Amino acid sequence: MMVFSKFRIKVLYLFLLGTVIASCGLDSGTYVKSTHFGGALGTSYSITILYPEELNLEMEIDSVFRVINHSMSTYLPDSDISKINQGDSIIVVDKMFRDVFELSKEVYSNTNGYFDPTVGALVNAWGFGPGKQLALDSTKVDSILQFVGFDKVRLTEEGRVIKNDSRIFFDFNAIAKGYAIDRLAELLDQKDIENYLIEVGGEIIAKGENKLKQKSWIVGIDDPQIEEGRRLKLTLQLRD
Repeated sequence: MMVFSKFRIKVLYLFLLGTVIASCGLDSGTYVKSTHFGGALGTSYSITILYPEELNLEMEIDSVFRVINHSMSTYLPDSDISKINQGDSIIVVDKMFRDVFELSKEVYSNTNGYFDPTVGALVNAWGFGPGKQLALDSTKVDSILQFVGFDKVRLTEEGRVIKNDSRIFFDFNAIAKGYAIDRLAELLDQKDIENYLIEVGGEIIAKGENKLKQKSWIVGIDDPQIEEGRRLKLTLQLRD
């Protein structure tokens, strides 16, 4: 339910290349490939797992996406972030919201404010979010900017979000997919899975290697200068 890619004019992203169907690991027995793919967070995901036996983790993977959506999707009216954007100052956010809030605060500080999840009011005004698109000029943009600034919000120890102005609108879409793959990786790590490749909307995390080919995981970077179709700029080998 989270969509941020259309806010960018051109995206440089990674995508998963094809992997072999079946083979045998040379170092520790036979590996079976399990794949999980579908739609989530307003984009697509693909997860490849190599393990001594076939695994079906659909329910657990769906659960991770469901919790993230309920916490941070601006497109679900009953999500925690939507309620906060609507002015709810009583709701107590969950751990995932806390994690993303604190990480966003850190990145906001380290980038001198260039990364700012309170930019949601402008995202909506330009027609890239769930809110109403406005006819903008420099004066209107300046007026909306008074509701932008991560230094104008805080999270209490109890987990309540305090905003200096009720019109401040959160949008974590720029960080949510990356956070999602971290949570998915944690899920697989807890199951002692040593070799996997996770992709969510172009975000990538890899662990181990492609045991079926006894090589590192291979991903490609699209050429951002190609306006039609697709061409690889280069490929990368990923291990851990």
